[in-house]
Amino acid sequence: MRTQPEIGGPDRHDFHDSSLHSVALSPQLDCAEFVLAVPNSCVGASFWRIRFGGVLRIEFETVGVGCAGEFPIDIYDVYAVDDSPELERWKRRFRDLKLGDDLVNAVRHVYLASTFAHGWGRRHDLEGISIVCQRWTISPETVPPDADFAEVSKTPGSPTM
Repeated sequence: MRTQPEIGGPDRHDFHDSSLHSVALSPQLDCAEFVLAVPNSCVGASFWRIRFGGVLRIEFETVGVGCAGEFPIDIYDVYAVDDSPELERWKRRFRDLKLGDDLVNAVRHVYLASTFAHGWGRRHDLEGISIVCQRWTISPETVPPDADFAEVSKTPGSPTM
């Protein structure tokens, strides 16, 4: 039986050594979905869909030349941070707009940490795929065991929350 992974602080490692299998953005850019293959000693890998809602900012940068090659992108961890400048910027904006403490406190900053999607040069502090959002859900995903990255990434439909 698989255990439901969670996103915690940088010391929690539920998504350690995962690989990215698909990404989808809603047409309104307010929701982003990532399907990760998480190593599992029993069956090889479990697939999990992380759906971020109320997306305020999403950013990534690659260290490659625009092509990752034939392999899925590594995600060596997924974690939330409580004290980033980007998080504080959004909380300050919500306070300035007088949106209320519930909305201010709902703003979260999550990283899908990766060695390929990692900043360099002036952006060396970008630790992977950076998402500022208001909520997320994690659910098991059924992916055919023989599906490769190209097949999985063509899954029709856009995320909604």
